Amino acid sequence: MLQFTSNTIQQHTPSFEKNWSIPELFETYDPLSGEALSVRNDAMRRGVEMASELYNELSETARLRYDFWRQLRPERIEPEEFVYSVKITNTYQWALTINAEGLFYKDISGQFSPAPDKVYEQLFSDFWFYGPLMPLPDLHTRKWIIAKIRNAFIQAGSPASYQHFQFFEYPNFPVSPLQWTDGDDKVSDFVTVRDFGIEWGRSNWHDGLVYLNFLSFEHFLNVPLPEYVPITPEMRSEINALISAQIAAEKAATARPNEEESIAGLTYSGEHYSEKSTLAQVVDNAESKQLFMDSGGQIHYIYLDGNGDRYSATPAEEAKWREELLSKQNASKS
Repeated sequence: MLQFTSNTIQQHTPSFEKNWSIPELFETYDPLSGEALSVRNDAMRRGVEMASELYNELSETARLRYDFWRQLRPERIEPEEFVYSVKITNTYQWALTINAEGLFYKDISGQFSPAPDKVYEQLFSDFWFYGPLMPLPDLHTRKWIIAKIRNAFIQAGSPASYQHFQFFEYPNFPVSPLQWTDGDDKVSDFVTVRDFGIEWGRSNWHDGLVYLNFLSFEHFLNVPLPEYVPITPEMRSEINALISAQIAAEKAATARPNEEESIAGLTYSGEHYSEKSTLAQVVDNAESKQLFMDSGGQIHYIYLDGNGDRYSATPAEEAKWREELLSKQNASKS
């Protein structure tokens, strides 16, 4: 259960209580964990309203997530399901559903759960900034989901639009090149790099496998790992080297690095999506410029004043207008 005060969100669950500050809400991975996605989505949107008064105090990380939730309109996301599999010795079936509430990964075969069909939920913003929560080996699918979320933004050129996780093909190998085991014949922890991500867990002499967890390559690169995850600095260095080598090989094999790919109505080039320019975007954007100047460069106030539908500017335009604004402010002081 969540309770809202003037500048905090109080979370009450059967197992813990936590008081979330607004900066913390937008800086933390997996915020408000334990609540239903619909409840968390609503809290993030209300957090945007609460953060508007604290905007200048937010860190760069918090501002990007604030911008993400300010721009996102989840109701624009049409439901879609992706069915796929990953293989070790056995083949494991998965289904990923994306809809207006978030992302839902169904472990059909029970690869990481004691029983089949367990569903893992993920916030839109956690997928956007940190990557998939569970196995999602196909690069095109990861691009497609980013494009679907990006199409639900109300503004084409917002800061968060260009800050999603990095795209790359996963390493391809028949047998894991990196495996570690730490313990004895009674109990041991293990880490294994697969071609779809990283497995880690524990086994003992009595029960065999005690638990098995998953870490996507993107989460490995972007999410601070808790202390209980048995990945040492030495392991991290070797896994980083494997991923870096894969990315370097992929770039070297790309014949035309500036080649564009069109997905879900967006143009993809390199690592980011952007909408194709139109004549209206090339022409001087007088109305948006006036709104920008009137707000003193604080774009969130344009939306708070109800003018968001009239505002459309690229990052380059905003940078140019910000320079003009600073010049005027400096001239008035002299």
